[in-house]
Amino acid sequence: MRIFLVIFAFGMAIAALAGCEKQTNTVSFVSLLSEMTNREAISKFPQYVLKQVSSYDRTQTGPEDPDTWFNNTDHGYSIRKEVVKDRTEYVIMEENGPGCISRWWTPLEYTYKDRIVRIYLDGNTQPVIEENYYDFITGKSFVKEPFAFNSSDEKDSTFQLGMPVGHPKQMGADLYLPIPFSKSCKVTLDDYPFYYVINYRSYEPQVTVESFSMDVFNAAEKMLAKTAKLLLYPEDHDFTIKKDQIINTGEQVAVILPPGENAVRSIQLKVDPDLPKEALRSTVIKIVFDDLETVWCPVSEFFGGGVYIRSVNNWNNKVSADGNMQCNWFMPYKESASIEIENYGSLQVDVVLSVSATSCHWDDQFLYFHANWHEEAPINTSSPIDWNYIEIEGKGIYAGDVLTVHSFTKGWWGEGDEKIYIDGEQFPSHLGTGLEDYYGFAWGMAHQFSSPFISIPLRDARGKGDWRGYTTISRMRLLDGIPFQKSLKVDVEAWLHDSSVSYAVATFWYGSQDAICNRINEEDAIRRDLPDFMEKKPQEKPGKIYTDPAEERLIDPKGNGSVKQAGNHLDLLEWNDSNVSKPLDADHDNRYGTAGYYFFNSQRLDARDIKILKDSINKPPEFIASFKIAGKDNWAIQDTWFNHPWMNKNFLITGAAELACGPGTAEDVLELNLNDLVPEAFRLGIMLDNMDEYMNSGVFIRVTSSKNGDSGRIPLTRSNRYPDWYFFDINGVKQGDKIIIGGSCDDPGNAILSIGGVTFDVIK
Repeated sequence: MRIFLVIFAFGMAIAALAGCEKQTNTVSFVSLLSEMTNREAISKFPQYVLKQVSSYDRTQTGPEDPDTWFNNTDHGYSIRKEVVKDRTEYVIMEENGPGCISRWWTPLEYTYKDRIVRIYLDGNTQPVIEENYYDFITGKSFVKEPFAFNSSDEKDSTFQLGMPVGHPKQMGADLYLPIPFSKSCKVTLDDYPFYYVINYRSYEPQVTVESFSMDVFNAAEKMLAKTAKLLLYPEDHDFTIKKDQIINTGEQVAVILPPGENAVRSIQLKVDPDLPKEALRSTVIKIVFDDLETVWCPVSEFFGGGVYIRSVNNWNNKVSADGNMQCNWFMPYKESASIEIENYGSLQVDVVLSVSATSCHWDDQFLYFHANWHEEAPINTSSPIDWNYIEIEGKGIYAGDVLTVHSFTKGWWGEGDEKIYIDGEQFPSHLGTGLEDYYGFAWGMAHQFSSPFISIPLRDARGKGDWRGYTTISRMRLLDGIPFQKSLKVDVEAWLHDSSVSYAVATFWYGSQDAICNRINEEDAIRRDLPDFMEKKPQEKPGKIYTDPAEERLIDPKGNGSVKQAGNHLDLLEWNDSNVSKPLDADHDNRYGTAGYYFFNSQRLDARDIKILKDSINKPPEFIASFKIAGKDNWAIQDTWFNHPWMNKNFLITGAAELACGPGTAEDVLELNLNDLVPEAFRLGIMLDNMDEYMNSGVFIRVTSSKNGDSGRIPLTRSNRYPDWYFFDINGVKQGDKIIIGGSCDDPGNAILSIGGVTFDVIK
């Protein structure tokens, strides 16, 4: 093995932001904002315990009871209900003593958009904060980005929130504004709590905490602006140490840092942006501080980008499309340090390694920076398990993690909760509501997203119904680091719908010199071949390839005999809402489906209690004797959810009649058999684009009747922002006649035509 060794000297300048600071026994809103952007702060053992409250399933009694340990009804729980004046308030957090709320997550769900959140501090009966819950936690109240935000690349929250629960475009919300309190804190909601997770600090009794107030908030206007700017646009670094080197298989490039009391401020690694994913995974960064190896991690997870060079940016990591990767973790050492990049793979890797370091007096409170890596590929389980991120013995602070998941199939792999045990707990004090919730998202992960606190580079597959390929997600703990005196165990539940899912995690933590963990250097794992994500077609945004018409309009009737096309109504979700214009409504009540409707494999959801109701939800018209599905009747949780026509806060979960078909040939999907009550004329509405892949809606649709009616081939738009509807007028049919709905796909590799449902209106 050849080792390239470079030794650099550097100046000992100490910048204001880089200076080593002492802890204070007084905590205020302003000091917390300062701590948020002080990279040194998390490297010193603090005077608080990080606690968590959540809506986790209270029937989970402990790991000793496997029958309940993976129960998953993680919503609706609260500490108690209180009657205040003429309203009921659900208490979701209550803490006595000095503390600070540091992180808050909830999913956005339209049923609960009008809830009010109230935060009572220090025993006061008047809340210090009383706001619309969603406005408060998404940055639309007095708290602004980046301290509160929607965790989605879809920025139009009005569009997002207007869509029913479960629709593929739902998202989460996160609040990171510190809310300190000196004596106590109580948080309430005035309606059903749904899902939530709150992290908060519980300070030692001797710590003085100045409570939050709106006066304090307003007085800190300049500090808020300064902190926000630094969070979004972190400080620049002077990279005085640099090495440009081609690293062959089995070789290293190493830099030895100057001896004495110093600190690494930033590390950059520049690689070819087209570097194969196996090379990113098999290129490893190693760091030794004071003769102790504390970092061994593939650069794929260490810098947060995953196995591709895809842009992502958070407080500690940044990856650019040009192949530049950077980390900004603060890494102090007392006597000596070295950084190595080693190539375990079979390909040459050309790197430019740059390091920024400055003098920093060693503080007895300093802990050493650690980064460890672990993979299981695949995770072989047919039932939920607790999958271990890391176990640590000793004193330290858990500071963040990066998880890369690979899946061969579309099934959702992130249902499991985090379970974090501090200092030998038998029951985890941090028990969450889902893996995506832990990372700050909801109903799956975002397609791509960057913030100072959480991030995800571009996923392979698009849409929340397709989880194939690679997904990399990061959580950086700025004010929500987890201190531990003796030990820490971080588990996540692995709820896998198949055995083809792989997890690879990098964990970041600070530890005392004698702290150890259960992670070994997994050299065989990083050398394995990585599967490709096999796209059927380029994943373009809906509507980019298949553009919808500029406006809705009636068309000249097409077809012959008893079947003619009446027109289309594209991107329509509220098919039964009379407040939405229905230009193709045949009976003029401004609703589609007045005479009846039928959605395939559909169920009804009570959105208040989050449970499936068993009673029938379809209302087939009286003149339809039977429905015959030629394909398969399919249902998946990712499909479209509609408002129930007459029951408030109920939703229809629809499936689809789905048929595989060959290119260019028409296949029958659905057959409607008529009885003696059939009217002289009725309008048939057909809902398409209901499945989770907008590319699979077919090329054309065709409606025929057994009385020689034929609409001809009607081309489809395939936009899938909302379902697309196509309408056909049926005339002069009688008892015993049949209406047949069919269509065609475009190629054998993408050959699925799906119909979500049909509506009926009598023509007047």
